[in-house]
Amino acid sequence: MKLDIKSILIVILLGFTLIFGYKWYFGNNNEYKDKLNQLQDRYDEIEKEKKESNKRLEDNAFVIDSLLFVDSLNNQKIALLEFNVREAEDKANESAGKLSKVQKELADTRKKIKEFKNNPPNRTGDDLLNSIKNKTK
Repeated sequence: MKLDIKSILIVILLGFTLIFGYKWYFGNNNEYKDKLNQLQDRYDEIEKEKKESNKRLEDNAFVIDSLLFVDSLNNQKIALLEFNVREAEDKANESAGKLSKVQKELADTRKKIKEFKNNPPNRTGDDLLNSIKNKTK
């Protein structure tokens, strides 16, 4: 077999390539393994954080549902109290109207009493007897 320089160089380069490829593939270079382990550890941490976050979300959802239920109960209580307040206000207005009417009647009665004290009727004889009869019927 006849070998020229080109063939010898190609065989030498092929040999170096095989040697470097073998060392790279089977070598003790753990850098990529370390990097892979770091990435796997980081992935595990993120998964753990995700699970914790999901649990907190579920807990918060339960709390929110509870608060919404309590809120709806409070809204019902408020509506009932507002209804009771309106009824009480209506009764108070009605009572105020009755009180005003009674006070007016009382003032009229006091006015008549004062008029009778200041100007008593002077009846005598038959007028007095008829007046007493009319008042006692």
